[in-house]
Amino acid sequence: MCNRKPKDSTEENVFERLYPGKCSIFELTDALIELRKKQREEKDLEAIYEKRQEVLRTLEHYTEDLRKAIKNVKEQEFGFDIFLEEQKTENAIEKAELEKQEVLQMKEELERLKEEYAQQIHRKQELDLEIQRHSVYSDIIAEVMKMTEFKEVESLALYLRNLLHCKNKFIGDLSVAQKKVLQQRKTLKKLEDEFQTMQLEKYEERLQAQAEFDAAQVEASKWVREWNHIQNTAAKKTLFLGQIKIGILTLYEMTGGMLEEEGVSINDTETQLEKINRFIQDQEDLLRSAGETDDSSYSLVHHSAGGPKKASSNPVRLPPLTQRPPHTHHSKSTGSKQKSVETGLPRHAHRRPSQCSRFHGK
Repeated sequence: MCNRKPKDSTEENVFERLYPGKCSIFELTDALIELRKKQREEKDLEAIYEKRQEVLRTLEHYTEDLRKAIKNVKEQEFGFDIFLEEQKTENAIEKAELEKQEVLQMKEELERLKEEYAQQIHRKQELDLEIQRHSVYSDIIAEVMKMTEFKEVESLALYLRNLLHCKNKFIGDLSVAQKKVLQQRKTLKKLEDEFQTMQLEKYEERLQAQAEFDAAQVEASKWVREWNHIQNTAAKKTLFLGQIKIGILTLYEMTGGMLEEEGVSINDTETQLEKINRFIQDQEDLLRSAGETDDSSYSLVHHSAGGPKKASSNPVRLPPLTQRPPHTHHSKSTGSKQKSVETGLPRHAHRRPSQCSRFHGK
């Protein structure tokens, strides 16, 4: 019934088109139902009224009979048997008293019924007025039924009730949905607050981590500078060691020493020093035995060994790195270049000068 649609338009549109500005179709249906109810109540009241009228007429007849009986008793008061008559009179009086009481009760009941009747009459008048007021709705319902597929007022009323039920149901569903929306909004607000709190906490943690990172960077920079200093110091020491090796090698070649396949290895510094020391001692022995003093040779020996008889105790003075021997053998330059790559020494350190004739007295 709730999904049934009118043929041309809805009942509410029809009613507004017929009677604009009066009332809605739902009020019209309720008024029509109330009118039918009032009509049934009026019929029931009329039936009750007829019953009460019948009871009243019966009571009036009974009262009249009692009056006649009392009259007859009074007329027969001086009858045949005074005792019996008196007895009867007493009984009649008692009966009359009882009947009088009953009559009084009936009168009271009659008064009550009259009042109730008056109330019912007043109620009937009110219902008549309501019927007159709502009589227009009957015409409206008749017009509506002509425009719809309904043939009976009860069917139309049931259809309208179903529409009203659907409306109330939709309103209830809408209210539930609105409550859910409000709850979801509260939940969303709570989650947003928690998210903002979490963001603040993470931001503080990030600031703390950034501070720790900056401190670690400062510490790392400090250690990097320390490491660079260590590396520079090691490089200087390595360079100084290389200069010492170059000086020893140059001095060894100046004394006529042979390298690689022909003599001592280029990296065997100790052997080179031993041979230099022996060479100096041999030269000193030769000079001492010959008793000759050659200024140039003596200057070279004195420059190399620090003077006679002091070669073993004084350190050997190395020539400057910029000093190169006057003559080199080109046949040994290639081998010296390869050894300089292996040892990490400068390339000119492996250049071998020719044997100087002045060391041999030529």
